[in-house]
Amino acid sequence: MDSKQVTVVPGSHDFYAPRWSPDGTHLAGLSTDNKKIVLYDFKTQKWSDWVTGLGNVGLPIWTRDSKSLYFDNLAGDHPGYRRVRLGDSHSEFVADLKDLRRSFWSGITPDNIPIFSRDISSDEIYALEFELP
Repeated sequence: MDSKQVTVVPGSHDFYAPRWSPDGTHLAGLSTDNKKIVLYDFKTQKWSDWVTGLGNVGLPIWTRDSKSLYFDNLAGDHPGYRRVRLGDSHSEFVADLKDLRRSFWSGITPDNIPIFSRDISSDEIYALEFELP
């Protein structure tokens, strides 16, 4: 940061949506077809396929302790919200989202509880009137 120089992470040209782990040791990204999550280890300076075979994946977010990554699984046999732990290649199912009318945003709280924005359409419009003293 002090040098104010921009450096491309080697081998990153086919990936997007980079997510730097809070501890600064790893970088997660998505393949351009959204079929896999890739992981870059800054110590070894190597990329690896981290999560594959689930259909479309998206919106990765690290936990504050950098030990897990949560992400959307938008297609496949069992779409929902999933988590993969650093060191594992198998993700675990966290929440079923098939009946949740939601917008595209998702995240986690500081306690690693998934949160989602709800889309109840633009047909409901509310107005609030109040008087200040």
